[in-house]
Amino acid sequence: MTEQAFKPLHGGCQCGAVRYTLHEPAREVYHCHCEMCRKLHGALYVTFGTVKRGGITIDKGKDNLRIYDSSPPNHRMFCKTCGCYLFGDDERYPELFWFTPATLDGAAYPSPREPVRHVFVSSKVPWYRIADDLPQSDDY
Repeated sequence: MTEQAFKPLHGGCQCGAVRYTLHEPAREVYHCHCEMCRKLHGALYVTFGTVKRGGITIDKGKDNLRIYDSSPPNHRMFCKTCGCYLFGDDERYPELFWFTPATLDGAAYPSPREPVRHVFVSSKVPWYRIADDLPQSDDY
């Protein structure tokens, strides 16, 4: 059986000022529990997907993106209007581009591949228990 062709997925920020298209399946999807991601998102963890550079196009609102260099060489991209965190760019991995799958329309899942995994688990809040069987690591 052959794998079905990937159909582009669309997403954007909460206010609609920034819109993008994912043109290929994510290479990986993971949940990050590091303190920096928790604070940036105000959540217990954040989910990221990676694609090769060029696998995403920003269709609308590129000028509405602002960059926050929280941990150089990692550059985080937010909508300047609503504050939605959409993308990441890490100079250590010039072939990859990060996006936040939760910003895809209709809660689309960006990859036919598994597994999703948890990273920086040693940094998670102590009162949260990971209750799934996904792989876990203390680094990326």
